Amino acid sequence: MSNQFISPNWHVLLIHYPIAFLSGGILIEIFSFFWPRGFFRAAGRWMILLGALLSLPALAAGLYAFRAVLTPAGSEVHTYPWHQVIREAQWSTQQWDFMRYHIRLNCIGTALVVVGVMTWVAASDLWRRRLYFPVLLALICGMGAFGAGSWFGGESVYRLGTAVEALSNSDSSGDEPTHDIQWYAPPLELHIVLAGFVAALGIGALALTIRRLERPAAVPEPAELAGPGAAVMERPGSSGPLELADGNETSAPPTPTPTPTPVTVTTPMPIGSPIAWPYPPAIIHAGRFWMLTFLAALLTAVAGLWSVVDIFSSARLSKNWESLLHATHGYRLPLHALFGALLLLLALLLALLARYGKRKRGASVTFIVLTVLVLATQFWLGIALLYDGHQGVVYRFNPPATTAAP
Repeated sequence: MSNQFISPNWHVLLIHYPIAFLSGGILIEIFSFFWPRGFFRAAGRWMILLGALLSLPALAAGLYAFRAVLTPAGSEVHTYPWHQVIREAQWSTQQWDFMRYHIRLNCIGTALVVVGVMTWVAASDLWRRRLYFPVLLALICGMGAFGAGSWFGGESVYRLGTAVEALSNSDSSGDEPTHDIQWYAPPLELHIVLAGFVAALGIGALALTIRRLERPAAVPEPAELAGPGAAVMERPGSSGPLELADGNETSAPPTPTPTPTPVTVTTPMPIGSPIAWPYPPAIIHAGRFWMLTFLAALLTAVAGLWSVVDIFSSARLSKNWESLLHATHGYRLPLHALFGALLLLLALLLALLARYGKRKRGASVTFIVLTVLVLATQFWLGIALLYDGHQGVVYRFNPPATTAAP
């Protein structure tokens, strides 16, 4: 296909990153008993995190690719309802079966790695120790699903010829035509891929916000901050560690001790425990990730508007605004735009709340629940618009027309 720069779609490019990051990170984590406290293990966990987040844009691009390859030549992606697309598709039964397995297995793999990694990020230190092996098992099963789904996808393309277009003589002759910006970045595909990045950043920000809410406000003792294997300094001017009686701090008379005496804690560290550093816990900047989510959602909204109006002009914008107000093509697109604006507002409010309202736990939990509901609703509305068109009810696909018996 020569209708865009990355042909046939961006899914063929984006699928490599989550597979590469996850496979490398999981292998490092499995063999981490050789270096339980090393920076190499920390790098492996960063790879797992990036792979889980990048699987969402790859999944979004795959959903677009599946709908695009079924679209008749010369038509827009969302022109026909889904039942008409299936009826007019020229696929064999084996092609449908292979693509069905490809989509299901990769959706299952994405769910396993995203839920597992985000559960680990959001959990407290105690629950991280308890959930270590279940999360690791979920990651391994997710990679297995990715491998099986990739096999079905590869067989569907390279053996059955799915989404492959033969090169005609007219395509290989003549001068290279000039291309506009839409040839490099198709608006609708850009909108859907950016929506995948918004989902990834939003889920990551949600996990960090939950983690920050579980972090105790009190400052731990130096021995707790240091962790196993670190040196704990006694307070200068005391004969030993602090003693507490009836809630009041008491100590022996001060003695001249110019150099504090280190006491080494040699408790072994199990493999399933988090990496312990001899430093205070890192500050969780959930607000920064919410700002990234807000900026990504803003870019997604611009790309979505571009895909609808095609050309940014006052006449086009006014016409589409009137169409949204009167809902001449159904309520799917107006609701999609409304929930997109609500997602922008929630991301901005959560960023401000993470920065200036750290003690307001109830407000944070309320906005987190609202954000999850808005994300889920946006996902469904986007699927309905992409696969079934603008017209129809919002809670299901359009059923095929039935003819009444005479």
